[in-house]
Amino acid sequence: TRLPDVNVMPLLLEALNKPGNWQSAAPPQLNLLVVTKDLTGITDAVLVHPFSTLTVTQKVVPLGVEISRFGSAKPAGAKRFSINGVTTAAGPLAVDPAKEQFAPAQFEQLSDADKLSRRSFESMPAGVRTQGSGLFKFRRVVTRNLVYEPIIIDRWGRRLALQLKMLASSLFSLMLNGNAVAESALSQNRKANSALAPAKVKVSEGGFAVVGVSDMKLAGQGGAHGSEFEAMDAMRRLIAAQPELEGMIQVVPAHEAHT
Repeated sequence: TRLPDVNVMPLLLEALNKPGNWQSAAPPQLNLLVVTKDLTGITDAVLVHPFSTLTVTQKVVPLGVEISRFGSAKPAGAKRFSINGVTTAAGPLAVDPAKEQFAPAQFEQLSDADKLSRRSFESMPAGVRTQGSGLFKFRRVVTRNLVYEPIIIDRWGRRLALQLKMLASSLFSLMLNGNAVAESALSQNRKANSALAPAKVKVSEGGFAVVGVSDMKLAGQGGAHGSEFEAMDAMRRLIAAQPELEGMIQVVPAHEAHT
């Protein structure tokens, strides 16, 4: 008994059209000094802040690689999918790939030995993310008048201010380090790294490369790939273009490649 082939494209388009797969997030270095309206209950629309980035991902099928199976069935029709660009009414947007976790055994024919040796899940392209912020243009602008609340400082307040001025500058600066402004999320004092703090350590996710069996040199024009699945797909395409490379190239972790 054989399961019927599955047409993956309609499932992919359905996932990309779901509002839940679209996310809008402000960049971490952006300090917003306003509070947005409470949007609780709005579930059928994608709301984007003017200075945010927009991300769309899905978990139906990895992008940019050729699949030979889809779950327990075989794919019908297209076997390689990609998002070539994002365009708005204001024009095209520059994008970066966004990744999700996929199980290679669900999209590639693997032997029992390969299923045990390969990773159960790999991070592979699943969508796109717009680059930077401020990429969106909005036609509607709402003007609001600013109203200031005057505060009168009485004689006691003036006397306290005079006493603060008489303090030594070093003591005054020390007191400022613990006030509400210095402790706020917008304070440069809070963001600055301590002089005793160690240097930041960034752990690379590594990668995989297609190399020659005899010399471990990179094969073809490609470099490191983000996942073993992508590297295996690149190797298959390279062998399809140059059949004489069959058995002469392999996939290894990127740090093992000879450059």
